[in-house]
Amino acid sequence: KSSQPLQKRLWRDIVCKKIEEQANSLVTHNSNQAIAMKKMKSTVLAGDKTNVEARAARFYWPILFSKEFKRDRNHSGINAHLNYGYTILRSAMARSVVAAGLTPSLGVGHKNARNSFCLVDDLVEPFRPLVDRLVRDNATNWGGSISTSAREELAGILSRQIITEEGKTDLNRVLAILVNSLCRVFEEGKGKLEFPKEIVFV
Repeated sequence: KSSQPLQKRLWRDIVCKKIEEQANSLVTHNSNQAIAMKKMKSTVLAGDKTNVEARAARFYWPILFSKEFKRDRNHSGINAHLNYGYTILRSAMARSVVAAGLTPSLGVGHKNARNSFCLVDDLVEPFRPLVDRLVRDNATNWGGSISTSAREELAGILSRQIITEEGKTDLNRVLAILVNSLCRVFEEGKGKLEFPKEIVFV
């Protein structure tokens, strides 16, 4: 079992990367607000004890979609498409976590006895903006129920390419690289998670 200070540091790093990627999602909408959001990263403490992640989310959603938009897992339309994309991501991350021999229920940030996938939910956070951008780009066509073509496009994200230190790598492999880096951090008690410099499709 990893130490509390290590878990808190890892959660801080995950939250910082998520906020950075959310800010990258806003660049084409409002570069000043994207810069303001990136500055939030510097305020994230170990364990994110001041909950900067939630404040960043409240800042992010109205800019990405509209002031009227509310992120609600139970709503249809845009929210349903986000849910579907996140489920695709979560399933792929779960496969990588289990394949690496890690226990999915033992998270570093998410702590919930009723959630068997806390670690999966931790690691998937910085990749959520990939889904956000895809849904935003298709928002005019994806406002109602989820069509077959929307499902196919969202499911297809796992085979899309991202630039890593290894070169162009599909998202499935990127997730596996991250999980393997977490294994090394746990084993050595030090080191960093291996995220792409930018989590963006090419």
